[in-house]
Amino acid sequence: MDSKNFKTVIESNNQQTTKKKSYTCNIVLGGCVILIAITIIFLICTRNKIDISQWPSYSFPNICSISVPPTMEVRNDNSLTGQFYDAAYNSSIFQMMCDECDLFYEKSKVVFQPVGLNSDNAQEILEANSTYSRIIIDFSYNEGLGQNDIKSMTRTDLKEYDQIVGTKYKNDHECMSNFTNTEAKLIWHPVKKMKINGYYCLALDYDRSGIQGMVKVKKYIFLYDGKEIDVTMSYRECDKEKYENDFEKAIESFEINNGFII
Repeated sequence: MDSKNFKTVIESNNQQTTKKKSYTCNIVLGGCVILIAITIIFLICTRNKIDISQWPSYSFPNICSISVPPTMEVRNDNSLTGQFYDAAYNSSIFQMMCDECDLFYEKSKVVFQPVGLNSDNAQEILEANSTYSRIIIDFSYNEGLGQNDIKSMTRTDLKEYDQIVGTKYKNDHECMSNFTNTEAKLIWHPVKKMKINGYYCLALDYDRSGIQGMVKVKKYIFLYDGKEIDVTMSYRECDKEKYENDFEKAIESFEINNGFII
């Protein structure tokens, strides 16, 4: 074989080798892209997947039960925090605001708050107060109303209810803000009819101004055999990442106990 033919053979082999390397690189690159895509899909699907089997579950006899994240505790009325809120709500200034804004206040039956607020240690209370979140459960009589009243609500019914309730919440918040000389801002979202664990409820959703920024509030109203259970969940918007998914799982765990009696 002369030198010219030999050179041609070498160049041909080099071209084939280059093509093989390029093909191999394309396969590897394609595999990496597929692996990254699968990983992203997995993260998206599992982002909101929270295991609540280890969460503390609270049952209130003949009323309801609910599981709450371990970052929350039931308020102890005898703690410093409990005594502070009792004193505040019983103060003459608070009563004046209720009279001025035509508000009716009744102490909440159950209040879940950030862990640490029940402490008698001032530093622990201060640290717990660095965030704001509440899960509040109230129950009362609402004669003549039940599950069918919510189930049968039409879009027109919901719209009328939304206008009435939304207007009242906005007016009340504006009045209280004016009384306390704080920002009066409330963003109202349409009321929805939902079904949670087989029970129909009305879901209220709004954002209100607070002392340290906007607060997200969701309130779920359950009517059952002439009685009413209200579950209100709230947290500062800046703490959304910490509480949003947990609170969604908490309300999904809510159940009305058989023989519901107040």
